[in-house]
Amino acid sequence: MRPEKVAGVADSEETQTQPRVVPALKEGYRITCVLYQGGGANLLEKLRLKGFMMSSLFYARGKMIGEPIISNRSFAFQMPKEVVVVLCLKDDYESLFQWIWEEQKIGEPAQGFLYSAFVSHMSEFCLPEGIS
Repeated sequence: MRPEKVAGVADSEETQTQPRVVPALKEGYRITCVLYQGGGANLLEKLRLKGFMMSSLFYARGKMIGEPIISNRSFAFQMPKEVVVVLCLKDDYESLFQWIWEEQKIGEPAQGFLYSAFVSHMSEFCLPEGIS
């Protein structure tokens, strides 16, 4: 059975799908930083200025570790947390983890926490040549 034709697309060799060149898969780490006092957008900007473009910012709500639950109403007044996730190559991991730890003062009380996980395969995302 032949697939239906798409409107506006002619049958020619030009429209045939060309094999994609997949960038080499690399090992790396995913570093996740949960900030209680905010500052995620600033950290994201600093990461991008340092060249770590594979980073993103999320928002979450929930209780801090060890914070008592007074009543069901206390859930309505939770402060949002900012979650910054960055992917880095294995060679950059130690220095980047240490830099985030110091930059966000993670060692001080109520600043947040930082953890990482090994990523066995990741590839670069890049636009085709001529597109910026």
